[in-house]
Amino acid sequence: MNFTLIPLSQIALDCKIKSNFHLKDLEKKIKKSTKIVVCNSLTSTNIQVPMSAAIYLNIYDTTFLNNFLDCFNLGAYHTGLQIDNTEYMFGAHEEYETGVFTCKPKSNRFKLRRTVFMGNCTIDEEAISEVISELMIDYIGKSYDIFKRNCNHFTNELCLKLLNKPIP
Repeated sequence: MNFTLIPLSQIALDCKIKSNFHLKDLEKKIKKSTKIVVCNSLTSTNIQVPMSAAIYLNIYDTTFLNNFLDCFNLGAYHTGLQIDNTEYMFGAHEEYETGVFTCKPKSNRFKLRRTVFMGNCTIDEEAISEVISELMIDYIGKSYDIFKRNCNHFTNELCLKLLNKPIP
């Protein structure tokens, strides 16, 4: 991950702040796709402004019947949650290990039906990794159930934790 170092004194000038540095003023001045580390050389304290990670829900057809069932809002779908250039999914296997896996976005064995932009996540990369690590423990391969605990449950829970909103 790339960081841009900006001295706190420069930001204070840019934001026309003489004292009482406000993070909201800084956020207005920077691009959402940039991660900024603000360094105050006097105190050597760093303030990290989280970068904005685009999050997409990728929806895949698991059967050709979805072409007919979709008009009734029915179907059998697989989903994955894409965070930047990685897609996170959950699948079944017979081991007592995580069923969470990653892949290149939209490279699933199923046919991609649509991609839905879910929002921008503003928590930092380390916090995102923590959330995913917790879910990797909860979502073991043997716990998969086609109706009660499947890929859609996983992507919904991950989306709720990152964006505070469910998948459609």
